[in-house]
Amino acid sequence: MNIEIKEIFIPPDRQRKTVKESAIAELAISIQAKGQLHPLTVAPMDFVRFPDASPHLKYLLIAGYRRMLASALLKLPTVKCELRDNLTQIEQEEIELDENLQRENLSWQEEIKAKSRLVELRKQLYGDSIRDVATHVGESRGELWEDQRLAKAIELIPELANSKNKTQAQNKLRLLHRRETL
Repeated sequence: MNIEIKEIFIPPDRQRKTVKESAIAELAISIQAKGQLHPLTVAPMDFVRFPDASPHLKYLLIAGYRRMLASALLKLPTVKCELRDNLTQIEQEEIELDENLQRENLSWQEEIKAKSRLVELRKQLYGDSIRDVATHVGESRGELWEDQRLAKAIELIPELANSKNKTQAQNKLRLLHRRETL
């Protein structure tokens, strides 16, 4: 179904906080040349969760933020959407996290946070173990466990997020653990 962009509410608590303008411009060029290949995922607007949202908004964006921005950049009035009714807030978040992990590269900080949250959500929803989630995202159980551990450590020690990459942050965390044991 096609939905007017102006009727879609973008929740402020989205997982992806930043996008590269150049990537949006490239996506816009692709949409202009080939059309929108994948629909956005939306749900009926939740005015209980977002009471201050404007009443003209009819849909809540679940997944497809970058596609929506690219379509808006092209000044397209409507976008292809898949309407998903009866999703819980946890199911909505799972869809968003799944899509973000499968699409454009996230920063290493966003990626480990998304994976950690996905582990929690899939455990709640389906009783999945870390091994099940690792299979779901296509990586080893050990790598997922390390990412989840680092995400939790960053909540306690925010300066770890300032590391230039995930390996450097993991090394700093290991050093902190060694110092504690000494």
